[in-house]
Parts: sequence; C-alpha cells; structure tokens
Amino acid sequence: MDWQALHSFRIVARERSFTRAAALLFVSPSTLSHRIRRLEKDWGVPLLTRTTRRVSTTRGGEALLAAVEKIEIALVEARQKVADMTHATTGPPFGFRTPGPADSRRGGTGPDGGHT
Repeated sequence: MDWQALHSFRIVARERSFTRAAALLFVSPSTLSHRIRRLEKDWGVPLLTRTTRRVSTTRGGEALLAAVEKIEIALVEARQKVADMTHATTGPPFGFRTPGPADSRRGGTGPDGGHT
C-alpha cells in the first residue's frame, strides 16, 4: 500500500487542484499527477475527473477519500496515545519540571504555572 500516494490523493481531492496540492506537498504537479495515475492503476478505477480548470472525485474516489480520511485520523489518534504512554512511563518531556517543596518557598511562577 502506497501511503504517500493515498495522502497525495486526499490533498488533491480536497484542494480540487493539482497545482495547489503539489505546492502543499512540495512536489511538481507532474510528479503528483504520475503518483495519482499509479494509484488509479493500482485500484483499477478512475479516482479523479480532470478538466482543464477543475479536478473532482469520481464515485470510487469519494469512497476512497472517506476511507483515507478515517485512516489518517486514526493514525493521528494512535500517535497521540503512544506519545501519552511514553510520557507516562518516562516522565515529563525534556525541559519540563514539576515544582518541589524547595521551589514553593522561593515564590513566583515557573513555566508550568507552579511556584518556583
């Protein structure tokens, strides 16, 4: 499964433009077009309807777009859960400190809103 091509397809479908999508993805419109054509070949159906002024999704493209968006949301949520678990097992991220008893005697507030 070519995740880069699926992500590229989502951006083209949402932007409705190869030029705008290519700029967002930091690739040339030609590279992006080839990427989408390979994806359409892999799936065996046209995913986009192209005209000289506009790009729109086909019925197959709409179905794939909905699935890709769900997958990308699930991946973002999974990344956050892993990050939360990592912080819970290894402590706060570098540079973050929790005020201790000595800190509360000095007064003032630290970067985490606690007393320093």
